[in-house]
Amino acid sequence: MTESRTAFHELVDLLNQLDTRYLGPEWNNQHHVAEGHRCIMHALLTALNVVLEADPERPVFQRSVAPNMSLLPLE
Repeated sequence: MTESRTAFHELVDLLNQLDTRYLGPEWNNQHHVAEGHRCIMHALLTALNVVLEADPERPVFQRSVAPNMSLLPLE
């Protein structure tokens, strides 16, 4: 298995853990699953833009939070 495939599977496993733990009874967020998924995807989008698309030779500054997205779940 390649390094990139291993990393991809680790990301998928982490997303599964977030779904079952963070959006479950352990964190008492099971009543806000849809909003939790939205928050997780916004955080993932930000991380992908910052880490995956990073190019030290050609830095690009981007907003990490836009008016239509949030990195914090609604209360």
